[in-house]
Amino acid sequence: MKHSLLRDLWPSIQKSAVAGIFFTTTAVLTGVAYAALSSGLSVSDKTVSGGGGTLSATSWNRLVDSVLELDARTAAISSGKVVNVTFRTDCTRVNLPVSSSVTLTSFTVDKKRSDTTLLIQGSISGWGNYSWEITQGWKLGSWTEAIWQGVMYDENSHGKTFPTMAVISGHSTTGPQTLTFRYYAVNGDTGNRPFVNYNPNASDDARLAQTCSVYTVWEIAP
Repeated sequence: MKHSLLRDLWPSIQKSAVAGIFFTTTAVLTGVAYAALSSGLSVSDKTVSGGGGTLSATSWNRLVDSVLELDARTAAISSGKVVNVTFRTDCTRVNLPVSSSVTLTSFTVDKKRSDTTLLIQGSISGWGNYSWEITQGWKLGSWTEAIWQGVMYDENSHGKTFPTMAVISGHSTTGPQTLTFRYYAVNGDTGNRPFVNYNPNASDDARLAQTCSVYTVWEIAP
């Protein structure tokens, strides 16, 4: 029950965490920028007696310099920002086929901008050893498949957690597209799979609940 509740709430928890990070970063950068604006002016620059007054040339120059500094620092808030985040959670046990190519997951990513880079991170739940060497591939739409890691082979035929990380850059097509993740043999050998079962559960070991694989795709602007 707790596992199921956590699985259902996980996307909301991750989105809240990302929102919190962006809010804190924005607040800090804005605070620093306004501090720079204030520190660039002397007490006399910021104090006008009576109903009005005029700024001296020196005070005016300080004000202009401080405004430019404020503009530069606030512009940094949008530099290298995350413009979209896609979550994928697979919680169904699958006995993987033996083949030259085995697809683990496939889901839609809505790419917002043409100049962004995708950073993919994942934690894969598997059970049972099989292939010694096999390659990970990530492919978005019709773009060139991104090749990054192999399989982390372990002779222990029990539950395993495998990492994946990939970067897709230079892909300018925007809008909803299918992102596919697979393991495959580069030489076309047909007797391969990364492990026996994807997302193992009590069918594999009575001590296991239903396990899940989780993937996050960050779309990052330059």
